[in-house]
Amino acid sequence: MRRSSPPLVALLTALFALTGCSEALLMSSPGSYPGGSEDWSPTNLQDEPPEDVCVDSVAEEVVHYASADDSNSQADPTHVRQLLTEHGWAPPWVKRWEYLNHADFDYEPAGTGELRVVPQLKEVPGEPGLYHLLVGVVAPHVGDDGRPPLNLTFSVDCSGSMGSGGLDMARETMRSIAGRLRAGDRVSIVSWNTANSIVLPPHVVSGPGDLILSAAIDALSDGGATDLESGLEAAYELAGFAYMPNGVNRVLLISDGGANTGVTSEELIAEHAEEGDSSATWLVGVGVPPAMAYNDSLMDTVTDLGRGAYIYVDSRQEAERAFAGDRFMAALGVAALEVQLAITLPPGFVVEDFAGEQISTDPEEVFPQHLAPNDQMLYHLVLRDCAGSGDADMAFDATWVDPATGEERLSSAAGTVAELLAADRRQLEKADAILAFAGAFAEVDGLSEADRADHLDAVEATLQAALGAFPGDADLLDLLDQVDAWRAVPVALDEF
Repeated sequence: MRRSSPPLVALLTALFALTGCSEALLMSSPGSYPGGSEDWSPTNLQDEPPEDVCVDSVAEEVVHYASADDSNSQADPTHVRQLLTEHGWAPPWVKRWEYLNHADFDYEPAGTGELRVVPQLKEVPGEPGLYHLLVGVVAPHVGDDGRPPLNLTFSVDCSGSMGSGGLDMARETMRSIAGRLRAGDRVSIVSWNTANSIVLPPHVVSGPGDLILSAAIDALSDGGATDLESGLEAAYELAGFAYMPNGVNRVLLISDGGANTGVTSEELIAEHAEEGDSSATWLVGVGVPPAMAYNDSLMDTVTDLGRGAYIYVDSRQEAERAFAGDRFMAALGVAALEVQLAITLPPGFVVEDFAGEQISTDPEEVFPQHLAPNDQMLYHLVLRDCAGSGDADMAFDATWVDPATGEERLSSAAGTVAELLAADRRQLEKADAILAFAGAFAEVDGLSEADRADHLDAVEATLQAALGAFPGDADLLDLLDQVDAWRAVPVALDEF
């Protein structure tokens, strides 16, 4: 489960949002960026591991429970791209797992009503006993013809701050979704600033580009202060009024995060999201510009409680990408509830790094997440064999709840180290390249200009090598473009 910002960072974020002061002090907060959040969870092994990780090895099997966050929480890659390319600034820390969530991976889908567990392993060249492991928990495919009807309620921030490009991106997001609707789907719109307004009562659309829905989207305008609580409450009320027992019921919150979420708002979201079965109305969060003032912390919190996807839209192209093709149901659907992965490692193996939110030997410390159709949860770990175990056994067990029946299910995979090393590892190679880019934000923070340039050269080489195996891959090409933008970011910001 996501962690909120530490009190000092949250307080500074609020003060700077209110006063409009220089951003330099916020930029200097380790692991934060303007309006941003961080995860200082003791179970997140991106924080500095001990120099000798083998002191934690034991002479017996160890089960690690892991959370990759909601598989569609993917706001950071788009938000950070906008910071790099449009504002010339690189945050000192990013949520690496969201880079995996944002990318496309060509897993074979699971069968209908099932999940597939796909482990992939490789030994790091020149580092005997050091391994990279990627476990994919893969959902079934659901096409347009096979999807259930939708009941979507948009809760749109129309406060004054949305006039800086945010409302334009809100409209682009809504138009992208409207273009994928079918006759019989229901849509409602609530706009909010100082107060809320029902822009469109529950409306049964005629199909893609419904004229009444299009007119309501075009009529949105910005101005005034913010009242997130009121806007969400009205949206959930409308969603309940139009509720579809056999459909997908979603509230979509679109905001630059400039509002304040209070205890009441959190309880409101949790009340509707924690039902945890097929009748729940879950929340999808869509963040929009302005990038430098965007409050990731607020949007991260409410989408966590809302148990849904978290997306950032900075352009028409990103709005179309986020809801195009198979990503439409990946953002809005639910294939499996309460997914939790258990990884059983051989004696002597330790986890040196985990590119995710939570990992622990205590399952109670790891918050299960929902998985959408047409998607996968990805768990990337760096393992070290401290005992020279050789060809030992590994096991991977994903527990989950079937949303159609409420039945608790188990999907598993297993193999020896040798078997896993000999198997296909296509997705792992791409994941390694993506994480080389995402991990560099923390790794280059504080380096000299020359050392940072050398590190970025190495990241570029890793991406180019992966591109050789994935010719024309849009995700890798996008990251390569960002490396070029990164080179121009001033190092002097590290001095604050």
